[in-house]
Parts: sequence; C-alpha cells; structure tokens
Amino acid sequence: MARNTRNLRRTPFQNSAQTLKGRATLGQIVRLPVILLVFLIAGAVLTGCTDRTARESRAAGKLTLALPVADWWTAAPFIVSQKAPFKERGLELATLEVNSGLASKNAVVAGTADIGISAAAPLALAAASGEELVILGTYLHSPTVIGIVRPSEEVVGSVPSEPIAVVPSTISEFALYHYLARIGKQHLLEQGQIRQLQLKPPDIPTALRNGSAKSAVIWEPFLSLSEEQPRLKADRTELKYDVSLYIITRPSILANRPEAVRAFLEGIDIACRRLNEKPEESRLQVERHFGFSKNFLSPTWSSVEYRYLFSKDSLRSEISRDAEIAKKLGYIKAVPSIDYLLPQNPPLLQN
Repeated sequence: MARNTRNLRRTPFQNSAQTLKGRATLGQIVRLPVILLVFLIAGAVLTGCTDRTARESRAAGKLTLALPVADWWTAAPFIVSQKAPFKERGLELATLEVNSGLASKNAVVAGTADIGISAAAPLALAAASGEELVILGTYLHSPTVIGIVRPSEEVVGSVPSEPIAVVPSTISEFALYHYLARIGKQHLLEQGQIRQLQLKPPDIPTALRNGSAKSAVIWEPFLSLSEEQPRLKADRTELKYDVSLYIITRPSILANRPEAVRAFLEGIDIACRRLNEKPEESRLQVERHFGFSKNFLSPTWSSVEYRYLFSKDSLRSEISRDAEIAKKLGYIKAVPSIDYLLPQNPPLLQN
C-alpha cells in the first residue's frame, strides 16, 4: 500500500518522466516547452525584421522623375524603352511630366520630384544661387538640337535679322550669345543693341509665320517646325553650341537612397543602348509617339548621341561656359564654383 501511495503522490511531470524510461531527466522535460517558446519568439522577430527590410527595400526602390515631354530628344530613350529597364532593376519609376528642363530642375529643388533632367544653362544659374543639387551624369550630347532660323537669303555668319525670337535664360538665349561672340558681335547683345522677342518655345514658329519675329534661335522640334515656314531656313551647324542633358537630384536623395539612384542610372544606360541598337526603328517609334510625319526627325536624329557618361571635366567645361555667358548677360554678378554640384565619386562606374 505504501508503494501505491507514493505512486499516487508523483507529480504529472514525474509521471511523464517515468514513461520516458529514464532517458530524460525532469529538468530536461521542463525546459522543452521553454525552448519551443524561445524558437517561436525568435522566428516571429526574424519574420518581422524580414518584412520590415522588404518594405524598406521597396520604398528605397521608388523614384519620381520630372521628365520634359515637349522635346523629343529629351524623352526619346524613355519612349523607346518605356519603364522596362528600370523595372528590371527593381526600381518603381513614377513620371512627373513637365514642359522644360528648367521646370524639371525646379521640381527637384522643390522636392516634388527626385530626379530631373536639365541642360547646362539652368544649372549655371542654379550654382550661382547655391541651390541644393547634385549632378549624376549626362545621357545626351548633340551640337545640332539647337540652331538658327533666318530668312533664306540671309548670309551665313551674319547677325540674324531682328527682332530675334529667343527663350530667355535658357540655351536659346545663351546659344545666341555664344554665336555672336564667335563672330565678334557679342557687344550688341551685352549693350542691348539687338532687339529680342522673348517667347515660350511653342510660340516661336507662330511668331515667325506672322512676321513678329524675323529670325530665332531655338531647339528641336520647334527648329524643324519653324523651318517649314516659307522663305525661312534652319542652320543646325552655325551656332557651334554643344548641348548635353544632365541628370540631377538632391544631395539627400543620393545620400539616403543610393541603390535607387544607381538603379535609375543603370536603367537610363540600358535605355540608351537599346535605342542605339535599332536607331531607325527607334526614330520611327518617336515620330509616331509625337505625331510627326515620317522622316521628320531625319535631319537631326543621327547627330544626337545617347550614352550615359560621368566626366567631371566635361561637366565643368560646359556649365562654366554657360556661367560665363550668364554673367555677360547680367543674370549673375560672378561666375560661381560648380564643384559643389559634382559628387565626390562617380555614382555609376563606367565600363
């Protein structure tokens, strides 16, 4: 009876231990639920961390591009490849459509866009104002996307007929000054002795048609549209003013979201390569997108180079050129240093 009493007094854990036939001690049995609990908690923590990392990764992979859509040469790589090269690199690219490179630059400064596209002239003015920008490289270079429209009988190398239609504080006005300086007539512009008609780009062909402007310095497609007017000719080589398109962002975007920035640059590099692989097919695609007649882009298309490039020397040279012009035109008092616009290291290594 004593033995039976002792058996009745065994704890549930002791009874469980007895059934294990001595292979596990009571302490080991007690620890089993605790160990399982630890594993469950650790798994939950790891899962939470993984989910949070994934969410952060997706957030870091989203950028907004302020894309000037009025100019075919600016938008061409994005039209040909759409968003595929960026999506392939895990980047969710949203597009904010703007009407000019100046508007694109302003959107980046204001924070309504993460990435912008601009020519050198707005960046020269931005440097003088100390705007918070950083240049990520260029993806277009061309000496022919801007030119002079003048009367057919006018002599090449002469001062264009007045009034000359220009778009103020852009590559239009800066290219006019550059041309006049090359023929030794820049003082006419510096001293206000040339009559200018300051217009928006789409209004220039109309001004040439109705005679309120006699000539113009303007970029494509308004250059080709202006050339369609009777008794006018467009010269795409006379200015000798090279144009590059700069990819820009805010320093905070580059510092805090380098993976997204790199994905964008890799995407634009691939987009340019794909355009170059099939140049004629790409040209036709861009013509259809804008509703241009067939071969409308032929006079200029082959002279536009699409290639991602980061060269500090080239960046300094072109922006400094336009900063000097800005000073001559009275937009700024002194030529600024542009080094603060350049990242210390190339955002994307070149092959």
